[in-house]
Amino acid sequence: MAKPWKFLSVPIVLAVCLGLMLVPVALPGQVDATDGYNVTCSIDPATTSVSPSGSFSIDAVIDNPDGYDVTTHAIQLDFNPSYFTVDSVSLVDFPSNFGTTIDNVNGKITSDPYFGPPAKTNATHITSVRINCTAKALAGVSTVSWVYTDGPPPRKTKVIGGPIGEDMLDGNMSKMNDGTVMIGDFFNLTVTSDGCCPITVGTLGTVAANSNGTFMVPCPSVTLTANDTASACNFTNWTVDGGAPTTSNPIIVNGTANSSHTAVASCSVPQYNLTMNVTGNGTTTPSGTSSHSCGEVVNISATADPDWQFVNWTTADMSEIANATAASTTVTVDKEKTVTANFAEITGATLEGHVSFTGRGTAPDSRWIEPFNVTLFEAGNLSNVIWTGNATTNDTGVFNITGLDPGTYDIGIKNWTCLSEVNTSVTLTAGNTTAVGFGTTREGDIDNSDWVYLGDLSAFCTAWDTKPGDGGWNADADLDRDDWVYLGDLSLFCTNWDQKGDAYGYFV
Repeated sequence: MAKPWKFLSVPIVLAVCLGLMLVPVALPGQVDATDGYNVTCSIDPATTSVSPSGSFSIDAVIDNPDGYDVTTHAIQLDFNPSYFTVDSVSLVDFPSNFGTTIDNVNGKITSDPYFGPPAKTNATHITSVRINCTAKALAGVSTVSWVYTDGPPPRKTKVIGGPIGEDMLDGNMSKMNDGTVMIGDFFNLTVTSDGCCPITVGTLGTVAANSNGTFMVPCPSVTLTANDTASACNFTNWTVDGGAPTTSNPIIVNGTANSSHTAVASCSVPQYNLTMNVTGNGTTTPSGTSSHSCGEVVNISATADPDWQFVNWTTADMSEIANATAASTTVTVDKEKTVTANFAEITGATLEGHVSFTGRGTAPDSRWIEPFNVTLFEAGNLSNVIWTGNATTNDTGVFNITGLDPGTYDIGIKNWTCLSEVNTSVTLTAGNTTAVGFGTTREGDIDNSDWVYLGDLSAFCTAWDTKPGDGGWNADADLDRDDWVYLGDLSLFCTNWDQKGDAYGYFV
């Protein structure tokens, strides 16, 4: 015959196909059930369209590509009997007996297995089934769906050495989807989304953004809607059958029986300007004004000029900046946006002092941690103090003082037990760290007079050969900081005997 059934419903075939659906059964000598199985069902044709009162047929094919021993299982197909009747089910080829019941009153096709000795086959092609139907005069769309009369798809088999009926969980039986039978006059319509708009095709379905779909549309028309409600997408126009574009949305596409049409929705992501501003002295990347797609996340960075530092980013909606205090971060551009990089002038300088100690081991050593008085004098004039403060070295003999006024100074340091040291004509610059070496301390100034002399000698002799807790113990006499006033301290004391500090007179 002329095969009007080549355009018929998937669901009907699915039902019968599932009516013959297979349950794998492992037999002695067969691969263990845990290896799994695979049973497939294909439909020809995949889409069904028929004129009122017309006849149509659908072929269903069941295959067993792995060649496992299989048998049938009962299923049921539900359809809407208002639109068509099932006239017969023809068995093209099937190697066993079974019964099929057609209920055109309630819209059901059921298939029952043969209740005799199990009918098994291990053929890779199991069966081809033809369903013969007649459409009624009522035009419309009928949904057809299948159900198993015994519950979920069968997955029972005998595992070698196990009980009969044990579940085989890793088997696969291809699921067949529900379908429709369309009775009446239809036209073919290809709908394309050229851009970011998803499209609604009447009640027939949707087309995702940047894709297309083909539909069989009941005559005489269908409504197409390009959905651009999201701020990140702008609808431009529709073009139907290659004609003049129209900015109308939604649109109605008309068609006659068996005609073919196309409809293309053009949409685009809007572009917004990102403008970068600066307060203070510095630059940004990007700079000026640049164009970006809506929703684009843009990398931005700020670089301060010399003697300036980056402070933060500001914009109207701060939530769109990932980290407002990071010099390199991101901003989301979802509208016209201005972002400002704020810079502040660095007015302070940093002094990094370096001091060494004798008799206290090799740095790093906790005995190198000492408090010092630090004084900035007018260059060449130790009688004019510009700034004074305190700093403590770390275990490598380094201290830092920040926020100092830029300028050129004579810089002196003094610890209680060592003589003062002065480094002259040191220039401190704004925003920079200046490292200054003060050499090795000269120990022995027990009375902190900045002169190792008689007062220190008296104190040293009183504390001689003592440890913490002993009578006469004086921590200031423990020049090497080993908790014992003894030979090491005597060596340091004698080395610096009768010496004065570089700033003697100021630190007294």
